[in-house]
Amino acid sequence: MLSALINKPNHVPELQRKVQAAFPHEPVYYAKPHGKLYVRTYYGFFAAGVLGVLYGSYSLLFTKPKRGGE
Repeated sequence: MLSALINKPNHVPELQRKVQAAFPHEPVYYAKPHGKLYVRTYYGFFAAGVLGVLYGSYSLLFTKPKRGGE
């Protein structure tokens, strides 16, 4: 009953050979389809987050608070 789950062939070595043969001089995270798109999107969101934190820190430290009634 469980033999279909336990006795499965290991396809990792052949997939690893395909990835290494396709992109021998690029990092592994670029090897998959759309890898560059995913990494560059991540970098964009990371940069936006860092800039947002820097802007918020600057505004907290160096701006004067507004008065509520005026």
